[in-house]
Amino acid sequence: MSNIRYDIFYHFAWWLCVITFPWTIQLNSACIILLAVAWLAEGKWRTKWERLKSASWIVPFFVFFGIHLFGLLYSQNLHSGLFEIEKKLTFVVLPLISASGKPLDQSFFNFLKKSFVYSCALLTISSLVYTAFHFTYSLPIINFDAQTEESFHQLNPSASPLWEYFSYIQIGNWIDLHPAYFSLHIIFSILILLEQMMDQNKINRVSMLLIVFFTSFLALLAARMAIVSFAIILLYFITNQLQKRKWIPNVVALTCILITFLGLIWLNPVSRFRVIQEPQVTRLKIHQQVTQWNSVNLRLLEWQASWSIVKKSWLIGVGTGDGQDAMKRYYASFNASTMNMDFNSHNQYFETLIELGMIGFFLLLCCFFFLPVFRPGYSILYLSFILLFSLMCLTESMLARQKGIVFFTLFQSLFLSVRFTAPR
Repeated sequence: MSNIRYDIFYHFAWWLCVITFPWTIQLNSACIILLAVAWLAEGKWRTKWERLKSASWIVPFFVFFGIHLFGLLYSQNLHSGLFEIEKKLTFVVLPLISASGKPLDQSFFNFLKKSFVYSCALLTISSLVYTAFHFTYSLPIINFDAQTEESFHQLNPSASPLWEYFSYIQIGNWIDLHPAYFSLHIIFSILILLEQMMDQNKINRVSMLLIVFFTSFLALLAARMAIVSFAIILLYFITNQLQKRKWIPNVVALTCILITFLGLIWLNPVSRFRVIQEPQVTRLKIHQQVTQWNSVNLRLLEWQASWSIVKKSWLIGVGTGDGQDAMKRYYASFNASTMNMDFNSHNQYFETLIELGMIGFFLLLCCFFFLPVFRPGYSILYLSFILLFSLMCLTESMLARQKGIVFFTLFQSLFLSVRFTAPR
């Protein structure tokens, strides 16, 4: 294969990985395999090895994956452990390809980021169209269980059914995309557009229209931690621009986005219920007499269970495949209402501590924070990407699903390889 034809093939494979990621896992996995084939097709193994040796940023990824392999040695549930290994393969594959493959330049990475934004925009529009079909034919709504549904209507008696159709789980159910992960994609798309506008120091109409569209959709998704994370990151962007004395138009635009976003959260009864009302009416003390559960006190139960397990095996954890079994044993012993529960920690830090102990937890933090802390000069987008993902990990086990694993390893690998790999 000629160099020109290979470059086209290799870049096309990266592009497919990025644009298919927001859609289905199966399609995206096929594209990652295609990317691996493109990487193999280059050959030049000596050059690959030289590139790899100069990419010190890959070490935390490889060691983190290695500690998962080590955790299999003392895991009782080998089948579950092997499944965890399979899910974590991109911790090796994507950093390896991006570090040792033909270097990507900043202009191509910018193209990939824009492609991701437009792919998310198409997915969002498709979700609205599909939800409109459901609403037209009055198909069942799957946002809440019966008890939560009753509580929602008690607190919002005049809420239109339209809100329930176009909010929360219902709006992404057609593609089996959980609101937390959908929100992750949307927020990152907004951040890409914001960085572009701030770099140009002017308001682009198309970008602004997309930001407003994504921000409105984010309010519909009603994912609590995503809402909090987005507000925090917007404040970070505003502070950054104030420090650079870019009062107009950046600070004004960012402030308007934040105020509009908070207003939309209040306007939508589903997001208002999840963010404000449900936490207010829920007793936050978890004890064995509690038998009524919702999304708020369930999180507290999950974290209580997680901490109980961590205290008993804090150094190396219970094993790569035994975390969920340990959680189920805690639920079974808590009381009759929790006996058949099968929830994970809903906190990636707890999830890693349970399975791999403090050693795995430290390596996870290295994957997240080591390079940004010790190597200054990163873009505001990259720091926001790290902040966003690390915040989302507080209430979701983001690395328990492919949607979270591939999102992190794909964009982390691209950010770091483009910055630290010089063209050869």
